Amino acid sequence: MKDLTLTQLCLSLRKKTPCLSFLQLGCALLTVATSFVAPEILSRVIGDLLPSRHYAEALQFLYWGILGLIVLQLLQFTERALENSLTRTYTSTLQTRVFFSVIRLPLAWHTKHGAPAATRSFFYDIGNVVSVVTKVVPMFIFALFQILTVFSFMLLMNPILSLVAVLPAVLLVASTYISILKIPRLSHQQILNANRLGNVFGDYLSRVRLLKAMMAERTASRDLRPLINKSTEADRVLKNFNALMNSVSGLGAAVVGILLICFGMHDLSSGRMTLTELLRFLFFAGLLYQPIQRAMTFGEIFLQAESSWVNMRKTLGFDTPSGAGFILDHHPTEGTDGLTVSGVNFDYDQLTILHEVSMTARRGEMIGLVGRSGSGKSTLLSILAGYLVPSGGLALLEGIPMSTLPAKTLRGKVFYAGQDALLFDKTVRENLLLAKPSARDEELWDALDRVGFTPTIAQHPLSWNRPVGANGSLLSGGERQRLLVAMLWLKNPDYLLLDEITSSLDSLADREVRDSLQELMRSRCTVCVSHRLENIWKSDRIYVLEEGHITGAGTHEELLKDSPLYAELWEARSL
Repeated sequence: MKDLTLTQLCLSLRKKTPCLSFLQLGCALLTVATSFVAPEILSRVIGDLLPSRHYAEALQFLYWGILGLIVLQLLQFTERALENSLTRTYTSTLQTRVFFSVIRLPLAWHTKHGAPAATRSFFYDIGNVVSVVTKVVPMFIFALFQILTVFSFMLLMNPILSLVAVLPAVLLVASTYISILKIPRLSHQQILNANRLGNVFGDYLSRVRLLKAMMAERTASRDLRPLINKSTEADRVLKNFNALMNSVSGLGAAVVGILLICFGMHDLSSGRMTLTELLRFLFFAGLLYQPIQRAMTFGEIFLQAESSWVNMRKTLGFDTPSGAGFILDHHPTEGTDGLTVSGVNFDYDQLTILHEVSMTARRGEMIGLVGRSGSGKSTLLSILAGYLVPSGGLALLEGIPMSTLPAKTLRGKVFYAGQDALLFDKTVRENLLLAKPSARDEELWDALDRVGFTPTIAQHPLSWNRPVGANGSLLSGGERQRLLVAMLWLKNPDYLLLDEITSSLDSLADREVRDSLQELMRSRCTVCVSHRLENIWKSDRIYVLEEGHITGAGTHEELLKDSPLYAELWEARSL
């Protein structure tokens, strides 16, 4: 979607619903045709039949007029129902595409923008874009068709009065031109203010425990108030501008209506028009202004949707992995298997996190990463997982640059398990099935058995259908970690990246989970970060990170001799 303009997107979505689009076109055409019935009947009845006292014929005409109005209302209801169906279809399509695009964006994007930017586009921006797609037929295409058709009839009836009737077009053109100049800027400002408000609002909500602990609720409210005022003010200015433009066009229509009546009465008194012809012309003139207003409103909707579409493309990016289609179905040659980073640098927010980092983790090896907090261990794991793209250097999976690999291939082979076991707001069973949707019940129970979670599940009245809550809030820290490791067994990846995965467990539970992990890590490549050095001291190789630099590499015994930091951390473990 990232290369599509708004117009191309409209055409693309319309092509996906040919039947509904055709029905909407047909309904709009019948609506335009039926709207001509009432002016013709009313002009005949009021201008001819009633003055000549042909009451029976007038009643018959009125009967057909009422029937025509009923048909017109039914057509308009059908048109709205079709528009609602198209809105549902297009909203579902776009929201699915946007969600899929957002979750495939690099981790750096999520770190920078977070959920508020995506949430706003998911609802507000998509709503604006869908409005254009669904309303382009009734509010623009057939509005233009009705304008041309009605004006043609008016020219046949009275060319001079027809020219007077189109005088509001001058005001409409002027107001539309002003709208083209003003609305994009106002919409852009509204979007910027709403994005800033959403970011700060989401930031405070994500740290609500800290706010409560610091008793800073009122301070947060005071900080948020200026942003709320800016956002609502931008929205007010935009709506007031739209209302002003509508008032200008409405004033023009009213003035011209008065002129038409004056000129028409003059023609009537001079005998150039009959009462029936005058009434017919006035009724048709009324039909002319309604589609003009709709076309003008559509122009405003289009400009706001254009701003929303630009915001979606700029903020969300719609980036997809740049892989040209490498598929890891080959057997790695000697020396190319496993995970490798070579001369990797990583910068974030003008701060260098990693400096010229190089390391290798081959199949069957367990690699440990140690260092003080903030030394770059989790960042390095995120690069090995393909979540972050290094600022310099290479990150390779089995000899192939990760930046060229399709996300499906990378995620199928590498699994990153972080220290925060954030689970989905589903049941235990549903979370397990996310790791392997095709898993049988026996496989699920086996995975729970391997981490010692089965007794806990069996004691609960709902068994594995118990909800885990948002981010696993209904489970203890240890239960969340056990469930995550059970998901690891089901996922069965070739490469395991473990970041403090047992940090929430007590000593007994830690030992049980580590025993399960040891069995899982056999014949696999594992890179493990842990502040508990007893968890990684038996690693085939341990890398020591200090302020983003690798200052030591080797076995436990070698590092005790050669790395002062490692020796210090090892001594400190028992304090």
